[in-house]
Amino acid sequence: MGWHMASHLPKLGHEVWVWNRTQSKADHHSISFKTQSVDDIEKAVQADYIFSCLPTSADVEQLIATHPPKSGSIWIDCTSGVPQSAQQLNQALKKIGVEYLDAPVSGQTIGAEKGTLTVMIGGDADAFDKAKPIIAAFSGLIEYVGESGSGFAVKAINNTLMATHL
Repeated sequence: MGWHMASHLPKLGHEVWVWNRTQSKADHHSISFKTQSVDDIEKAVQADYIFSCLPTSADVEQLIATHPPKSGSIWIDCTSGVPQSAQQLNQALKKIGVEYLDAPVSGQTIGAEKGTLTVMIGGDADAFDKAKPIIAAFSGLIEYVGESGSGFAVKAINNTLMATHL
């Protein structure tokens, strides 16, 4: 999902850095979408807006613990994560002057490709307002759903309803 989501960000006219645990993927993204491949995670976490889209909240927690972002940035976590993790990350990052938004997405790979994902956002309302124009690059619907952890909670409900309907 992150691959396709990041492909829309250069359309905003800003420099977009892409880091991946597999360097060749970041290099290929750079060639395909005119992003900047970053081989050093330390540079990537110096961005003003940092997006993560990882398999689990534990992966995001480990990444942030070992590579904290710069003060004044906004970390936007598009992982389908755990509400309690979002709350803990939010509190830890606030201590170093970083805002954290849990922003899981819905709409499958086709929505990511087309830039029509639904994004459910939890966290600080002012940080949401700042990040919304950036998030809009890959979304068709953005819903602010409340305090930190709320985005992940709404995503869990969404997944439960989808499974029930299937």
